[in-house]
Amino acid sequence: MAKTGLLVPILLAAAPFAVWAQTGAVAGRVTNERGAPIATAQVTIAGLNATALTGVDGSFTLTGVQPGRHELRVTRIGYRVATAPIEVVADQTVQASLQMTEVPLALDEIVVTGTAGQARRREVGNSIAQIRAADIAQPVQNLETMLQGRTAGIIVPSGTADMGSGQGIRLRGNASLSLVSYPLVYIDGIRQNGAAYRSTRSGGQTSMISDIDPATIERVEIIKGPAATALYGTEAASGVMQIFTKKGTSGRTVWTFQTDQGVRWVKPWGSKPGRYSEGLLDTALSGTPTQACIDLHGAAARSGCHRPYHDMDPYLRQPHRERYTLTASGGSGTVRFFTSASTEGGGGILPNDQDQRYQMRANLGFQPSSNLNVDVSSAFTRYRFDLTGYNNTLEGLYFQVVRRPLNNVRSDNYAVLDSMLQLENRQANDRMILGVTATWTPIRGMSHRLTVGYDEARTEQEFVRPLNYIIDRRGRIGLTEWSSRSLSADYVASQQVSLSENLSATFSAGGQLVQREQARVTLEGVGLPGPGVHTISSADDQLPAEVTDERVVTGGFLVQSLFALRDRYFVTTGVRFDGYSAFGENLGTLQTYPKASASYVISEEPFWPAAWGTMKLRAAYGWAGRAPGAFDAFRTWTPQGFDGGGGLALLPRNRGNPNLAPERSRELELGVDASVLHERLTADFSWYHRVTNDALFPVLYPPTQGIPNAQLENVGKFENTGIELSVIGRILDRGAFGIDLAATLATNFSKVLEVGDATVNTIVVGQPAPVVRLRKMTNAFAFADPEFDLDTVGFYGPNLPTHIVTVAPTIRLPWNVTLTARAEYQGGAWISQAAAHFLAQRGPYGTPSCDEVYRIVPWEEYDGPNTSRNTHPNLGRVNAVDRARCYRSNTFGDYFTWPADFLKLREVTLQAPLPFRIKGAQSTIVTLSWRNILTLLDPRNRSQDPETGATGNTVEGLTFQFLDAIPAPAEFTVSFRTTF
Repeated sequence: MAKTGLLVPILLAAAPFAVWAQTGAVAGRVTNERGAPIATAQVTIAGLNATALTGVDGSFTLTGVQPGRHELRVTRIGYRVATAPIEVVADQTVQASLQMTEVPLALDEIVVTGTAGQARRREVGNSIAQIRAADIAQPVQNLETMLQGRTAGIIVPSGTADMGSGQGIRLRGNASLSLVSYPLVYIDGIRQNGAAYRSTRSGGQTSMISDIDPATIERVEIIKGPAATALYGTEAASGVMQIFTKKGTSGRTVWTFQTDQGVRWVKPWGSKPGRYSEGLLDTALSGTPTQACIDLHGAAARSGCHRPYHDMDPYLRQPHRERYTLTASGGSGTVRFFTSASTEGGGGILPNDQDQRYQMRANLGFQPSSNLNVDVSSAFTRYRFDLTGYNNTLEGLYFQVVRRPLNNVRSDNYAVLDSMLQLENRQANDRMILGVTATWTPIRGMSHRLTVGYDEARTEQEFVRPLNYIIDRRGRIGLTEWSSRSLSADYVASQQVSLSENLSATFSAGGQLVQREQARVTLEGVGLPGPGVHTISSADDQLPAEVTDERVVTGGFLVQSLFALRDRYFVTTGVRFDGYSAFGENLGTLQTYPKASASYVISEEPFWPAAWGTMKLRAAYGWAGRAPGAFDAFRTWTPQGFDGGGGLALLPRNRGNPNLAPERSRELELGVDASVLHERLTADFSWYHRVTNDALFPVLYPPTQGIPNAQLENVGKFENTGIELSVIGRILDRGAFGIDLAATLATNFSKVLEVGDATVNTIVVGQPAPVVRLRKMTNAFAFADPEFDLDTVGFYGPNLPTHIVTVAPTIRLPWNVTLTARAEYQGGAWISQAAAHFLAQRGPYGTPSCDEVYRIVPWEEYDGPNTSRNTHPNLGRVNAVDRARCYRSNTFGDYFTWPADFLKLREVTLQAPLPFRIKGAQSTIVTLSWRNILTLLDPRNRSQDPETGATGNTVEGLTFQFLDAIPAPAEFTVSFRTTF
């Protein structure tokens, strides 16, 4: 009996190889209606794990296929699913050719994000946005530019011109008011760190999703709210982005080389003459300024100049940028591979700015048996950059220039300001991502998928103020090392069951475990011995090291059931149970997040006229969470020196909250997907309503308790409501000439419902979440001194846009030439320019936001109400709100608040194949692309580009814009891509 028991696992282990030895193969080609090959189409055999992607010539090969009758199935975005019956014979290769028909709404297309396992689009009850890299003509610099303006409900700011800067992505507005609202990011099913590289210095942080090489991306799937993200649990209330990288294809190796050569420049963003009406320049004074304008090379200037570049003119450059990418894809038999290597870099807008990025990826897929598929992925990124002093720091060049002469160097002379460039400021980021996914289908209808991933990011940031540096004569050196490590495991099992002729079900269960660790060490030394290379130990005084270390573990398990009736009625239910190490100790073990959705393909009913096209109705309801920070639930302390530095004490930092729970968001989403007018018009419409319960707001306790800082408490509640509409239409189709138009509309309206004991200036019941507010002025536009009602507070509106519109036309010309453009409008938001208030107080140039006003009455010639110096003859032409904004007496920061509406032409791209063939090359495509070439602001906005606003995620940080960042530059790029 013991010997028999020992034989069982041996026979089970040998079974797959026995099956493999008795298998056949399928080979063929996939084309469109015109006979042209279709590349990267997915070829599968129903019920088996056999999968292949077509090559550039449309060919494919499936090996290790079990003998018997099967259905061959081909899917690709934008095409109707094609099927063909085949009969496989052991040790033989079956030939099969399939033809696909273009269709905008492919209901049988396979999607992954938001479901337990794979699902057809017809089965999914929530919206899923899908962006394919192959459909983007513009040379893509990074993932942010790939996503910008390409799907409804997504906000991807352009950021600033600072080297290495990045912006956070938001889906459907703010999912939290005290925690980050970035979506979860997965790459090939592997959980990623999608936030930003930490920095101890003020200002721009480098986005971690910029580490993903755009040349390796096949597609991105996006789901936007709790109704779709319930199965992702405690950290998914902000949405989920799943990035799929390219896979190898069986057949000969295909090489692709691409080079991008470009130049960047900054368009004027500063003050300019206008018309003074309700705060703008009067037509009677719109001619020659009454003040002398700036001498860019030295002499002090008086207030009231036209400063289109905020006096940064001498420092702005037009740098050259370059990128080189080489990829290889192929496979033989049961092994497939895709590899990529790229490098990019060049100079930046400011003198010290330069960078270099290296990226490598290797994806390997193999089938040890016909029912087992293994995918291995690896990626490495190294990014090095030097940058000019930035943002609100002592060495920030822009900050010192715009504040002169009352800056830290007490000078407005550019020869003096040039010495700021002696600062050495560099950063080095390294990122490694490893993952393995095994998919096993032991019997027809059953699948098991296990994914294990590792993500490690490291950054080293160093600055050196040399000896005799103008703001630090002793010299100073600082070093920060930050690292993040994430280990994840994800398992899902699914079983399809046929309950009757027309009714089937798929039952799924699985679990996930994620462990994240972060560590940071900051060292600093003061007093450098002389010129040359320095270390912290070479400084005269070493400051105490700052060390932080945190570890968070989250895990959960899920179950899901999908019932399908007649392949057009679908109902899905599921629930996830989650645990999280950062929860309060009194909370309990698990949090529960249920979901339910329904999908109805009404166009497949017998009563539906074929002329009406294709239509699917859908509804989804679900819960998801947002976890607090690693230490938010615990009492923490801060070391504090005393007794002249010889002693050390501990001061309370965080009160601690044993009842701290995650924010819980529930959402109802209703929608319809349709393709009408003989599939010339495709539309995707969604309405959603999200309510966030247990919202975390900071609560202050009486100072007598000895803890001065606010503690996060689950006391709040707020809601978001909006619609999303995406439309793709073929306006004109005349053979080689045609016009297509894609457009999106998204709205998002938020409201605070409860605040509990929280007392936060920007969170008010009944107002947007958060709201931009001000002290009431009773005579804002009267030509008189300002009068205030300080007991009354007025409200401007939300800090994020309430409506976003994008329009993207494509013109198809003869010889396969295409011209595309993309414009985006955002409106309904307000932003406060905090630094302008400080500059207005300190002068003598005042703030550039008031240059138009200073042309009427100079900064130094108005001291405020009821003073003897207020005798300037033009004072009667300056209204009350500008007297409160622009002059040092009675200046309030409330009134440096502007509408953040803008219209931007994000891109214009011309793409064409070379009219001649390069020897050995299958094709060569030339692309000319312009980015950020036009920006139109609300005429009431006297500030700079709203997208340079602060990237903070707290309720206080969301609403402010600082006058210390240069807007994102315009760019022109020439690209050559050759496949051979």
